[in-house]
Amino acid sequence: MDKPEIIGNGVPREVIYGFQLSEKEKADFDWMDDIDDQRFFRFKGQVYAFSEIMAVHNTVHNPNPPEWMKEFDGYSSDSFFSGILIKFGSNDFPDDADCVRVYTYYS
Repeated sequence: MDKPEIIGNGVPREVIYGFQLSEKEKADFDWMDDIDDQRFFRFKGQVYAFSEIMAVHNTVHNPNPPEWMKEFDGYSSDSFFSGILIKFGSNDFPDDADCVRVYTYYS
């Protein structure tokens, strides 16, 4: 795959825990054990669980990520051609694990 179009404004989004979700949002994750301790983030009106995000730098499950993906920390595919990319931290605090920047990609 050639480098896809990556769209995002780099705004940090707060990492939230399951106990902060509404009952309706929790219902989407009813398969999770102890949801209150799980980590999530919201992006474009949707809630994403970190447990469903694949690490870009994972030598077992993603040993050879494409070059365009290496600057990110994780991804979730919507299809073969699209998905989201995440990067922990903010521009001012890149090691801050309490926020995540989210981008959309498509080709």
